[in-house]
Amino acid sequence: PPYGDRLLPLVCEQFIEKFADSIVTLNLRHNLLLHLVNLWDFGLLLSEEVQAYMEFVDAYALSLAKG
Repeated sequence: PPYGDRLLPLVCEQFIEKFADSIVTLNLRHNLLLHLVNLWDFGLLLSEEVQAYMEFVDAYALSLAKG
């Protein structure tokens, strides 16, 4: 469904939480980062949001590595 620009941070957060496993296991971290930076470049996300999303993915990857 279409979402307004104001909901984009929430939608990104939900997407990352839902697909963190796939992002990590399929080695898509850099693709995600590029997409988030493009959204930041267009003024749709704050840099703090991009950082928080990537920290979440990295923490998830670390938890998988630890077992």
